Amino acid sequence: MKRPDPAGQPASASLSKEALEALRQRVEQRRHLVTHSVPADMPLEVQRLVQELQVHQIELEMQYEELLLAQLEADKSRAQYIDLYEFAPVGYCTVAADGVVQQLNLRAGQLLGATRQELLGRRLALFVEMNSRAQFADFLQLVLTTEHRHTLTLPLRRTDNSLFYTRLEGQAADTPVGPHCRLALFDVTEQHQAQQALAVSEKRFRTLFEHNQDGMLLLRDNRFVDCNPSALRLLGLPDKQALLGQHASAFSPEMQPNGLRSYPLANQYWEEAMQKGYCQFEWCRHRVGKEDFWEEILYTVIPEEDGTRTMHAAWRDITDRKRAEAERATQQQRLADAVLSAQEAEKSRIAESLHNGLGQFLYAAKLHLAHIQLPASDQATREAKEKVTQMLSSAITQARTLSHQLVPTTLEDFGLEAALKDICHICGGPQLQFSCYVQPLPVVVPKNLQVAVFRMAQELANNIVKHANATKAQLRLHEQHGYLLLQAQDNGRGFEAQPNSDAGLGLSAMHDRVRLLSGTIDIRSAARRGTTIAISLPLEPGKHPSQSISPTKQG
Repeated sequence: MKRPDPAGQPASASLSKEALEALRQRVEQRRHLVTHSVPADMPLEVQRLVQELQVHQIELEMQYEELLLAQLEADKSRAQYIDLYEFAPVGYCTVAADGVVQQLNLRAGQLLGATRQELLGRRLALFVEMNSRAQFADFLQLVLTTEHRHTLTLPLRRTDNSLFYTRLEGQAADTPVGPHCRLALFDVTEQHQAQQALAVSEKRFRTLFEHNQDGMLLLRDNRFVDCNPSALRLLGLPDKQALLGQHASAFSPEMQPNGLRSYPLANQYWEEAMQKGYCQFEWCRHRVGKEDFWEEILYTVIPEEDGTRTMHAAWRDITDRKRAEAERATQQQRLADAVLSAQEAEKSRIAESLHNGLGQFLYAAKLHLAHIQLPASDQATREAKEKVTQMLSSAITQARTLSHQLVPTTLEDFGLEAALKDICHICGGPQLQFSCYVQPLPVVVPKNLQVAVFRMAQELANNIVKHANATKAQLRLHEQHGYLLLQAQDNGRGFEAQPNSDAGLGLSAMHDRVRLLSGTIDIRSAARRGTTIAISLPLEPGKHPSQSISPTKQG
């Protein structure tokens, strides 16, 4: 429908302006007539009557002018009413007590999908969905019986059977024919659909939250604000009140198994999740009345509309997995012990063979050679005998040295610290200053682990002597958080370290031994800048290598 210009005036207003202008012209003429006196020969009574009639005529004309001005104002107000009521973006209608539409504007007709003539005299309840008509009747009755404004959101159907949602705002009005209800109709279909979608999403989230077998929790400011039954079951709590409001480190040991305090560590994970948007880690927590359990925690940040952020936490019980890992580590440790014991037994057998077998034969050969008497004139034979004697002496020395290296007698007799210092003393010399630093170990180191550390230190020292071309080197050994840390450092020529490449370094066997002991090895080197090799070995089987310095983190 084409909307007329609300600023334009009706035809009656134009006519009134023209009449007003004509009236003003006549008044001016009348004033001109009044200023002219009547003929002097007229009787005084007639003159008086004429003047009175002229004045009365002017008064009437002025009153007519005022009436025209009032009509102009009325026409202007009517035009404004038509613009505000008929063409308003909100539907307006007046409904009688029986629900019959008495009056409505164009927008109300558009909402209901019919013209004004088709809607006048019809019951508005006919457009309300069947299951909501009783609610509409109660609303209409409430509006008519009270003086307050009331609102209601209902589904309505247009004449083409299309569904839309409207919010009704109603207020009672007294009219000469009885009480009526004035209604404003707002199309809130999009708002209703958004609310429905939000409600469905909230229901899905709540279902996933409440019925998930993993613990589901919400945190603000690193404190619990909500949780599901699975989280309570993991903690052994009867209801939420015992958990809500608690810090994220609640129901945790004071120290985590990695040696770090639970409270500051929980704050550290919170800050990391806030920066990255997520954080995944493993955590040890108390179960009320039962043993501690391990859980895998995944933090996910949820931005809120007010600018704050809520943290969603998912807890998964991984105690069985940790036990299985510990069992596998124990089995691996037993395997490592068996392998190392077999290696040491074989080395002891070889050392005994070298010392009691090959060494004795070489010594006997040297003695026999010494008893051979040669003529003084046979100078060439005497020189050959001397050379063979020297070679036998050198072979005997090498056999003794090899036998000593195969069986670490210093380790067995004086301990690990003395054995490492012995290695540095043997490998050091005028061209290489080799230092050894061993901090007092606060725990008893298993025998097989001592042998493994000794063998690794031997290999590291030999590599420095053979390949580094260094002038200074050192071995360090200390304990930290349940781990033995062995470090070898030199100022030699270094090399460009390549991942998974030990070619030319003799480190392959060491990698295998470290892996067998559930340890880690870190190699840092650069050309002409020396080499640093750090080995971390757990004192207890089943401990993850990454827990030696920092807690286990994933993702």
